[in-house]
Amino acid sequence: MGLDVLLYDKHDKLLEKFIIEEELHSEIFYRTNNWGSYQYLRKINDYYSPNLHLNLAEVELLKNDLGQYQIFVERKYSLKISDIIEKLSNQKIHRVHIVGD
Repeated sequence: MGLDVLLYDKHDKLLEKFIIEEELHSEIFYRTNNWGSYQYLRKINDYYSPNLHLNLAEVELLKNDLGQYQIFVERKYSLKISDIIEKLSNQKIHRVHIVGD
């Protein structure tokens, strides 16, 4: 059980789909409560409620939250977060849709 992340271009064409895996989600949200200080991490903390649509400005805020949060997780998870940030940095992205189970 993970969060599906769908990246769309300005023509609403799907560029990429990836999953924030359950293991990483658990590391971020259940190991500490630090995530509560990050607005966009709070929006994806529950597997069952996210149906989140982000515009470009909001994608930048999510990337910032993820980048700042990396200090709170083990190195292997920090690398996974870096991968997510890299994917969210694709210049062709116009919007992002995050879907829970």
